[in-house]
Amino acid sequence: MNCLKKRRQQTQKPDFKAELTYPEAIVIPEKPSMKTRGKYRLGGPEGAVVHHTAGHQDAKGSSSVQFAINQGHCYFVITQDGSVYQQFSLDRYGSHAGKSIDPKTGESSVSRFLVGIEICAAGTLETRGDGHYTWFNKRVTNVREIKKNTDNQQAGKYQKFTDYQERALIDLLLWLDQNFPDFDLERVWGHDEVAGPKGLGYWRKNDPGGSLSMTMSEFRHKLKELKRIRANNPGSKIY
Repeated sequence: MNCLKKRRQQTQKPDFKAELTYPEAIVIPEKPSMKTRGKYRLGGPEGAVVHHTAGHQDAKGSSSVQFAINQGHCYFVITQDGSVYQQFSLDRYGSHAGKSIDPKTGESSVSRFLVGIEICAAGTLETRGDGHYTWFNKRVTNVREIKKNTDNQQAGKYQKFTDYQERALIDLLLWLDQNFPDFDLERVWGHDEVAGPKGLGYWRKNDPGGSLSMTMSEFRHKLKELKRIRANNPGSKIY
């Protein structure tokens, strides 16, 4: 009987407060919350880390959420069509960045104060005679080449994020900035920054790398400009 009660609790719809849930997010009722490890020290995230999943870009949101649950991780998921999935409360943090350092504050283990955002894409690609392939041997055509190491982007070929994904990422980050007083757009990092030369002093991770259409420094500048423009044009979705 106790086991039955436990199963019912695990499949209960996650009970997240409205102010701690992104309004555009999909919460999957039949799945439990992603694993969290404590409450954010300031009540909410202070910034974010942008990742790619290193998986199938056309993966279903439900399978990506389930993967995080199985692995004991916690992050937003953005699918190919720009859908955003949230299976945790925004007053709580969970693992997503691993060994890392915030380049602005010098603090380690950034998952404790920066929220993770995983964008469905394969990341780096291998070039063969007939095209570009993922590590799981799928041929892809939406490819961006970074010819030399630039800012956070390591040289190589990457599967691009879709326009829908990049717009969804911008909307999510600007909402976080608007709704959490300690959220800092200057602390929206790539995983390849907090776990790269800017943070650790060496490359441990290479995402988002060239999957994003600009460097992370350019992206932070764009976010601040869009924040200003949207403030002067209430209700607009300018990109």
